[in-house]
Order: sequence, then structure tokens, then C-alpha cells
Amino acid sequence: MTTKSTKPSSSAAFTTLTFFVPVVACSWLLLVPLYFTAFASFFLVTAAGFMGWLGPCVRVAMIGLPAWRARLPSAGLIVLSSLAVGFFAMAVGFVAQSIEHTLSTSGQDDVVMMMRRGADSELQSVVPLSDVAVAENTLLSESPDGQSRVSKESLITTDVSVGGGRASGNVQVRGVSLRALSAVRPGLELLDGQMPRAGVREVLVGKALAGQIGVSSPHDTITIGGEAWAVAGIAKLPGSDDSALFSDATVVNEVNRHPYFQSVRVRLAGDETTASMAARLTSDKRLALYELRTTRQYFESQARDVANDVRRVGWSVLAIVAVGLSLASLNTTYTVVQGRRFELMVIRVVGFERWMVVGGFVLELLVLSLAGGLLAVFLCTTFVDGRTISITGPGASQLSLTLTLAPSAVADALAWSLCMGFIGGWFPIRAMARVPLASGLARGN
Repeated sequence: MTTKSTKPSSSAAFTTLTFFVPVVACSWLLLVPLYFTAFASFFLVTAAGFMGWLGPCVRVAMIGLPAWRARLPSAGLIVLSSLAVGFFAMAVGFVAQSIEHTLSTSGQDDVVMMMRRGADSELQSVVPLSDVAVAENTLLSESPDGQSRVSKESLITTDVSVGGGRASGNVQVRGVSLRALSAVRPGLELLDGQMPRAGVREVLVGKALAGQIGVSSPHDTITIGGEAWAVAGIAKLPGSDDSALFSDATVVNEVNRHPYFQSVRVRLAGDETTASMAARLTSDKRLALYELRTTRQYFESQARDVANDVRRVGWSVLAIVAVGLSLASLNTTYTVVQGRRFELMVIRVVGFERWMVVGGFVLELLVLSLAGGLLAVFLCTTFVDGRTISITGPGASQLSLTLTLAPSAVADALAWSLCMGFIGGWFPIRAMARVPLASGLARGN
């Protein structure tokens, strides 16, 4: 006796798939216009409701705005308060964005740096000379033309002066392997002079730092920590390296009596990856105290930390300033509301509801505050955008920044200014709106 198998054949499965797949696809295609119609309907209903609420408030604001001509000092104080808060908010955004841009452009994905584990910055890292020699042998990489791609680096911050002039504090002096300088910093562009010579007290000056401390030519002499150094050349480098001095690492360590280095930088060659380089590092037990990361990862981490610190401190100070200016603005708007009591009551008499009067007065304050915020944006764009400043960067070292306009800074300025207007208008008009109509008209008379 034979039994017939109930297992579906492959042809039947294929027929089923060819039937259901187009059906499901067509169903989804039919749902797309349905979802779009539902979303559009929701948007239109919401917009209609919002405009139905906003329209009467706008009409009340249009009635009340001309009244500010008779109160120009009060209007000016509100505009100036919003201007001050907006300008401060934009300045914080300017500096934070510029720090992130400057530091994040200092690193590359194909250059790795070896630092001691747990060190948050190069200044906290210590690499003894014996470990540097081991690292150079373990991580040694030569380009086809024989140029070394390994640079042992030391870093100090000290006072620097040019020609006996005023000293600039916290300037980075980087000791590097001169033979590998251009390899581990591929963005280096020599503008004037020549590269420093090994074993000689000569420095290469970053272009941004040269403008800050007054170096004009390779023939200048720089005093570093009380010692005279010759300027070999001026170069343009990406990111924070443009705010540093470069010299032979051995000479820098000898002058400053440093028997150690801070890091070892390596330019990856060919098909090398950070992972393969890290595997070579961990395979040598003598280098177990160290870790590898790309210079881009390192500087992006530094950029986030410093920019967040700037924002944290800046927003804290800005909040205190905003509270003080809000109190002054509230005092002014309370006075304005008291002076316009009869006018506001008459607006209610002619048919506008209480919430319309509240919304209209708040809109008046928002317009004045927006004017202050836009004026702050104009002043920052005109007088701040493109300026170069010097601040204390990572490791308490000097960092030159070129302030550039960022959309987020403009948004911050306008948001803070509008908040000032809302706070300044909401509380006084809410208090006035609670006054009964009859008693308000009686007091107005």
C-alpha cells in the first residue's frame, strides 16, 4: 500500500509566492496615499485651529504695537535686554562651535598615537625613553622613500616672548621627530623659511601662533622659558597644531630636563589598520601600559569635552544674566500694563476675549524681543564673525580660534531673546487679565 505525500511541491510554493507578493506590494502602495491623506488632514486641521487661535491675537497685537511709540524708553529697555541675552548666547555658541571645529580638524584617521592608559590628555601621559625605543621597534613603519612614519613627541606649556616683548603664557612647545613631522601631520604647509634642524635650538612656528605672539619672519628670536631659540620657519597646520611651536624632541627634553615623552605618533602605511597596529602593540608585554587611538578620535574627544565645558559655564552665566534682565523687563512691562489698563479693557469691551488680549500683548513683547535678537545676530555677524581670538584650550595651553558663524548659534540667540519676551509679557498681562472688566474700566477712568 502506498501513501501519497502531502508535502507541497516547489512549483506550488513558487506559484503561491508569485500570487501573494504582488498582492502585498499593491496593498502597501494603496496604503501610502491613505497615510499621506491622513497626515495632510491632521496638519490642515491643526493649522486651522492654530490660525483660528493666532488670528485674534495678531489683531490685538496690531492694535497695541503703535502704543509703544509713546513708550520708547520702555520699548528700548526690552529690546536692549533681549539684545544683551541674545548676544551673550551667540557668543557662547560661537566659541563652542569654533573649539569643536578647530580641535576636530587636528587629527587624521590614518595617524595613530600611543599614550599611557587612563590619560585623558597628552600632558597626563608619560612614556619613558626605554618604552619609546621599544615602541619604535614594534610600531616601526617606513614609507617607500624611506621617510620615517614614527614620531616620539613631548609636550610642554610655557611662557614665550619675541624680541624681548611682552610674554605670552601657556604656549604649546612640541618636541617631535623632525624626520617624521610631515608624515604624522600631513596638512603641514611651509610658508616661509625652512624646517628646524635636529640637535639645534630652532623652532617651527604655526601661522596662527605667529600672528598672536608677533613672529613676522624666520629671522626672529623667541625666548622660551628664559632660553633663546631661533625661528627656522613659519608653517600653516590644521587645527590646534597651528597654535604651537615645533622643535627636535631630544633638544626640547634636554632644555626642559624631561627624561620622558608624552606620546608616540605613527602614520599607517599601505593596508595597515588601527586594529592591526593595536594587535602588534598588545602582543608586546613591555607595552601593556599603553593604548592606541587615532588622532581624530583623540582630538574629537578633546573637542567635545572643552566645548561642553564652555557651554556649561556659558549657559550658567547666561541664565544668571537672563534672570537679572528678566526682572528689569518685568518691572518695565508691569508699568506699561498699568499705563495701558484702560486701553486693554476697552479692547475686551469691543468683543475680544480675555485670552486674546493676553496672547496679543505677549505677541507685542515677542516682536520687540525678536527685534533685539535679530540686532544681536547682526552685531555678531558684523563684528565677531571671522575674528581670531586666543583662549585656554586642552591642557591649559593657548589655542587660537577663528570665530565662524554657525546656524545653531543664531538659533540659540533668537530662542533666548524670545524667552525673554515671553517671560516679560506673560506675568504682567495675566495679572491684568484677572481684573474684572467693570472694576478695570472704573479704575481707568
